[in-house]
Amino acid sequence: MQHLSIKFLPASGNHEFMYNYGDIDVVVVSTKSIKPSHPHAITIYNEQLMMMADLYSGNLADEKSLMKCSGRSIKAKLIGKEIWVPGKYFLLVRNCTTEEVSRFDLTLDERCEMRVTGCRECSKVSVEAVLCGELYIGSSLVWRELSKRPGVRQLRDWAVARAQQNVLNDMRSDEQGTNRMLSFNNNLLVTMHGDDSLILNVNLLARSVAKGRLVKQISCTELDDPTVGPNRYDKLNELFEKDSDAPWEDNSNKKFIIVFYNIGILAGASGKAIIKKLMTYWPREDKSFIFYGTRTEIDALLEQNPSMKEHFPAYNRLAVEPSTLEEIIMLFSRKLRYASLRLSPAATDKLCRLIIEAHKQGLANQWTVKAVNHYVNDNLKPAFCHNAIERMAVNSDSELPDEVLPDDIDESFFSVTQATTDQLLDGFNEIVGLEEIKRNIVTLSNRTRFYQERRQLGLHTSDEAAFHAVFMGNPGTGKTTVAKMLGKIYHSLGILSRGEVISVDRSQMVGEFIGQTEQNMKQILAEAQGNVLFVDEAYTLYKEDCGRDYGRIAVECLLDVLSRKNPDMLIVFAGYEQEMKRLLTMNPGLDGRFPYKFYFPDCTADQLMQIARLILAKDQYILTTAAEALLEKSIREAVSHKDRTFGNARWVGQYVRNGIIPAMADRLTSMVHAFTPEVYQTIEAADIETAHERFNAGTLQLSQRGIVGFRA
Repeated sequence: MQHLSIKFLPASGNHEFMYNYGDIDVVVVSTKSIKPSHPHAITIYNEQLMMMADLYSGNLADEKSLMKCSGRSIKAKLIGKEIWVPGKYFLLVRNCTTEEVSRFDLTLDERCEMRVTGCRECSKVSVEAVLCGELYIGSSLVWRELSKRPGVRQLRDWAVARAQQNVLNDMRSDEQGTNRMLSFNNNLLVTMHGDDSLILNVNLLARSVAKGRLVKQISCTELDDPTVGPNRYDKLNELFEKDSDAPWEDNSNKKFIIVFYNIGILAGASGKAIIKKLMTYWPREDKSFIFYGTRTEIDALLEQNPSMKEHFPAYNRLAVEPSTLEEIIMLFSRKLRYASLRLSPAATDKLCRLIIEAHKQGLANQWTVKAVNHYVNDNLKPAFCHNAIERMAVNSDSELPDEVLPDDIDESFFSVTQATTDQLLDGFNEIVGLEEIKRNIVTLSNRTRFYQERRQLGLHTSDEAAFHAVFMGNPGTGKTTVAKMLGKIYHSLGILSRGEVISVDRSQMVGEFIGQTEQNMKQILAEAQGNVLFVDEAYTLYKEDCGRDYGRIAVECLLDVLSRKNPDMLIVFAGYEQEMKRLLTMNPGLDGRFPYKFYFPDCTADQLMQIARLILAKDQYILTTAAEALLEKSIREAVSHKDRTFGNARWVGQYVRNGIIPAMADRLTSMVHAFTPEVYQTIEAADIETAHERFNAGTLQLSQRGIVGFRA
């Protein structure tokens, strides 16, 4: 049994702060003599198998080594690049020649003191042995990266378990021959969490355990190109048969692990053909598949291809999870290092306390890798530079600023919350008009939450119905605005993974040549995954007297998504009422795929006047009494002469911005006087008269289409 003495050295030698960077001084005394020629590995992990510090003497020249062996002792200094949080850790010492491994349990207290709380020898197939052996020595850079990525604890655990099995196989091979080697199932389904997971996570997992296997990755959108005719599966054939990066000409007999991402296409009609083609190469022991996607994509894949389920046992179904507190702190630490920023001890302590408080309030679960990267590069870095310049301007003799100080840290990022469903519904209710639609959306949202709460209580709840909708109404009645709000609301409810609106029309969907429409739709559906697909003027996809029109193909591509259960996509058809009703008759199953049909009535004159007031108030304009009366009169006149192409809310927005404000600008710039702010705010009756003459309801039809939607 070995003895360990350890000392934590906080940054700058400062023990004042609970959270800090720090190096580790280690002295290991063994019961056996230690040969200087034997390389050793020392690693420290936290309880979540995240590597905090490591040192491998085999990588260092003797004269530069931070590890010295003499007699029965090893002295080493482990450079700490991560932030240490009070808690439990364990240190592993491995003799890389004899493969002996010792574990020492550690506790870092709130006074920055490290204590040894236990020690034991570990077997060759133990978790500890592979953490500092099979994984660490065999694939050092890959495992080091995977061990520090957020949200991948399940992936780390699986990699460790597979590494243990690999070690066991090696031992069986040495003692009993290769015929006693065990075969393992390396086919994985990996579920991403939201939109923050990276395919790199899965590649790292595959490479960390791909002993003797070549790891490849491919986007499923590249596997099927209907425009190339009989050669459409060339990409798929090349994936298995040749690899230009490999040192051999033909590697068709080599062992592969292939990672498939963007797998949404595999649940569709073309995806079935791809899976059928894949099955000619798989399942086989020498080829393993990893499918990486959202929960909806993976469920749809298995639902459409039930025979695949048997190849993915429960222990091979993994998920990228929300980040833990320790992972979030390490994420910040790494992003700061990549940005060449170093925190002072006080700043480190402040940052950690802000993160911990945000985590307690449930706010940290909303942070993505992209958001943290954005904060470091676009907030903290500019603040550090600005404050450093200010400090040097005050004292030109001061040293060059080298550390981020507490005042450089903007605390607002750590208290910002994403809008809740209730907040989004409150904002939705502030839209002018559309009272019946707003009531229906609130009821729909309440039903979804009701089902979710029943499931949490363990009560049986039937599958939820589809949410696809048809919006019928004239231009400018708020259809696009409602679609955007629905995207946000459904994202907050977990129905959509992203919640943005992807707007398309016939010109983007329908091609001119055979196969072009399918290719267009494949790209559109890939972009719309997790979002609202808003098909504007959808009725143009149906030409009643033209049976060969390619618009039918676009609708058939959409039917595949419309028929799926929980497709992680909301499809909205929008357009004029009568035309939309005719569209829904083009296919016997189309109408039933849209359980929600919303009629958007034209705005009344009073509603248009309310919208005009909101637009003006937003930019601090004031109407005189006469101007307000004249504005209301002109709006009522426009409404009385409208036809179905009248722009409603869009019309009044253009009337104000392109008519009234320019008229006011002409009036004021023609005058040569010194003006007060009130003059530049006040709209006169003359401005309304000029706008009405120049910008009447007839000319508005030629105006460029703008964004609609107005809130109180």
